[in-house]
Amino acid sequence: MGCTGAASFNGDSGIPSGQIPYGLNEDELLAQGFTYHLVSEHTVNGASYAAAREVFGDQGLVEMLVLIGCYLSVCALLNAFAVPAPKAMPKTNKEDAQ
Repeated sequence: MGCTGAASFNGDSGIPSGQIPYGLNEDELLAQGFTYHLVSEHTVNGASYAAAREVFGDQGLVEMLVLIGCYLSVCALLNAFAVPAPKAMPKTNKEDAQ
């Protein structure tokens, strides 16, 4: 599951408001949906699990779950210490993002 670079992750991507970013390919949409359900509902239904396993394989699914766990751990730490969100997104060098 490589990033195509077509998806928008800038300020108007919809991520902060809970919307799916535009420009995701089919595999990226599957990963996003899997992650969304796991994080918001603390479970993934059998069909979503089977589809993710089919596309990403066991190794890819484990790697995705480790990343989700790391993200949730960082969120818990930031929340526990009441670290405020940044006021603005940091500027990035477009060459570094590719």
